[in-house]
Amino acid sequence: MVSLALQLETADALAVLRSQAYGSDRTVDALAAALAADLVAGRLTARQLGEDADSDR
Repeated sequence: MVSLALQLETADALAVLRSQAYGSDRTVDALAAALAADLVAGRLTARQLGEDADSDR
């Protein structure tokens, strides 16, 4: 889901998840589940996810 939303290769999308997980003191699994739930529920858009990733570049 992250790789599609951010138009990244899978390895790069995983790196984004790892950095976000580290920054929020969560596991990658916990973060991925929370992101997926937020995306599906409409609390987070792919665009917002991209903006968060862009701020780290």
